[in-house]
This record gives sequence, C-alpha cells and structure tokens, in this order.
Amino acid sequence: MGEMEEDRTRDYSYDAAAKAFVSLKGVMAVAGETYIPEFSGMSRKEIERMLGDEPRLKSQNVKFRNMIGGSVELDNLFLLNTPEGPASLFVNVETERRQWRLEPLINRALVYISAVMFNQMESGGDSQKYEKVKNVYAFWILKNPPAAYRNRDLVYEFRGRDIGGCRDLPVCGTVRLIVICLGDPMENRDGISLPLRMFDAAMAGNYTKEERLEMLEEQGMDINELLEKDIDSLSKRELEMVEAVLDAKAEEREKYIEHTASMVMAEMECWDVSAEKAVDNLRIDPEIRGKVLDVVRSRKER
Repeated sequence: MGEMEEDRTRDYSYDAAAKAFVSLKGVMAVAGETYIPEFSGMSRKEIERMLGDEPRLKSQNVKFRNMIGGSVELDNLFLLNTPEGPASLFVNVETERRQWRLEPLINRALVYISAVMFNQMESGGDSQKYEKVKNVYAFWILKNPPAAYRNRDLVYEFRGRDIGGCRDLPVCGTVRLIVICLGDPMENRDGISLPLRMFDAAMAGNYTKEERLEMLEEQGMDINELLEKDIDSLSKRELEMVEAVLDAKAEEREKYIEHTASMVMAEMECWDVSAEKAVDNLRIDPEIRGKVLDVVRSRKER
C-alpha cells in the first residue's frame, strides 16, 4: 500500500504534469512555429500534421553514461518529423522548477545536447557519418528563473567569428538552446511571444485555474481544443495529469503563504513587533506580502 501511495504522488507531481503537457502535439506546434527553423513559414496546423497522427509525441526518458561513470538523464527526448524528412530532428524538453543561475544551467543544457549528439555516432570518422548527424534543439522551461530574466525567452545559437573581421560566418544550425523564463504575473502581454504566453498561462503558477484556462483560450490555446483528439486515446489518469499542471503551483503557493504567515507570527511574538515590521524583518517577497498579511490578520481575529 505504501508503494502505491508513493507512486501516485510521483505520477501527480508537477514534473509529471508538466511532462504530459509538453508532450501534447499542439503544444510543440506552438513552440515549433516560433523557435524551430525547420518549421519556418508553416502554420500551426501544418506543423501538427507534420508531427504525425498521434495526439501526443512519443517521449523518451533517456539516460546517458560517460567514460568516468557519470551520467545525465533527459526528461523528454522527442524525435520529430520535419520538411527535411521523417525522424530528422531531436528535441529535448526540460521543465526545471528549482532556481538556477543562468550560467550553470546553460552549461548543463549543453552537456545534455552534447550527449544526444555523441550518441548518434557510429564508430569511425568519415565525413558522411558526420553529415548524417541530426540537429538537436533543447527547450528549458524555468519556473523560477533569476529575477533579471523573468518573462523572457532566450535563444542561444553557435555563431562563428572571422578573427580578421573580413566576413560574417554562418550560424551553426546543428544545435539551438531555447530558455523560456517564467516568473512574474504578466500584466502587459504585448510583445510577449505566443509560446512564452502559453507556458506562462499553463505552468508558471501565477494565476487561478480559471484565469489560466481563459488566457490559454484567448491565445487560441484552449486546453479542450488541445485535448480534443486525446479523449479516446488518453486514459483518464493521463488527462488528469495534464489538468494537474494548471493546479499544481496554485496549491503550492497557498501552502507557502500559510507557512510564511506562521514565520511572521513567530517573529511578531519573539520581538513584540507589528505584522508589517515582522514582514520587513523577514524580507518577505513583495509579490506575496499582501496575502501573507491577510492570513496573519485573519488568524489574529480568530
């Protein structure tokens, strides 16, 4: 019984729900329309048709080992059809909920990309084998990015530079890293790319479930539309996991606010200060300050 409960908790975690969400073909079509050069000029519906008949992409959980015993594990590795041919592009999608500094995260992403590149190779080193290496693009969706990068999408490509300064060298299209930084509630969504708005509405946790569904619908991303082809092919459990991504952070946020309110009340009692002063002393995030104070006042009135 204990093992079953542990498995259920794992299946319904934010990570599992996020994985179910990003594997939807409609979600990848929105991301591909903006970030994947192979789909340039194609409509979202054309990209969906290109990605195959199934409503969801087949996601692999892949583990690569190196020569000294270390390993990296990829949450999602998709092999996509493109206009260049069937199964012609690898796409790695990672949803990261912890806070990372950007520099080590980029290094981590490049290690993952390199592992996929290396593991395509057969033995030998003739040029034809290298010409057949498939492009590898990586998407990292950050729930808690550094403050300076919130609500931004960053694209990294390899560019050459002629030391003599005589000519521009082409971008190396073999690898591309897309870092989608969620974060603060978006009061003004003008100028924000559609994929960033989509992931913000679905996964950032800044809104109620009703607000998220409404924002997705405004962007042509109604969750019911995304799932309309899935109803027969997905189990009820899998559908609930996709829905869970809309609820996960809201529940976490409420628990965090309740916990923070308890810290504030302990600070008030210890130092005999007002709630406002206790919040200042603890340097509570301004984004939740008002809600924490509301909880504190409510508890004091009981």
